[in-house]
Amino acid sequence: MTAHWADWQAYTWKNELALQAAQVREHILEVLDEGFNGEHNPHHMLERALCLSAFCVRRLLEKRLLTDSFSAIELEVRTFPKVERDIDRPAFHRSAGGTLANFELAAPAIVRLKPKGLADEIIHSSQLMVIGDQAGLADGMLIVSDWHLRSRIIHLSIAEYQSFTGAVLADEVKAARDEWDPKSGRVVSTRL
Repeated sequence: MTAHWADWQAYTWKNELALQAAQVREHILEVLDEGFNGEHNPHHMLERALCLSAFCVRRLLEKRLLTDSFSAIELEVRTFPKVERDIDRPAFHRSAGGTLANFELAAPAIVRLKPKGLADEIIHSSQLMVIGDQAGLADGMLIVSDWHLRSRIIHLSIAEYQSFTGAVLADEVKAARDEWDPKSGRVVSTRL
């Protein structure tokens, strides 16, 4: 029997992230274009591209293909709290329905999320809406993860999402060290 292996590499996931990030922007603009008449539903394509891009980010982080300094940053993400009443849960086959009324858009707050936390929220999204022409909010996405369904909705503008994915693509590990302590079994990894 022969077993083949290789070192994990960033380029495969970054190539896919670049493609999917461009698709996210394109599909948001298609959703907002009332005259769009394509062969696909841009909202369906947006959900796919958004989740795939978040998975690429998470894979890069989990395989230690991004620097420790990038992995530790805290991103400021705009959120809106749920209203003070029982919320309406959307049907499982809908990306939102009337659930926008569950959140107080007049009460923005900032939460700090590490890159993995933001990727996880996107991957576990139970609601995804595209918002446009809303006073005080840049065109972009409203995302509710399963984890925060009863507490908040996240707003990511197109520019904020592009900035996030651009920072992932620009991050480059220049030095890596892995140490294993055979007595404790502990592995310590450093990525600079």
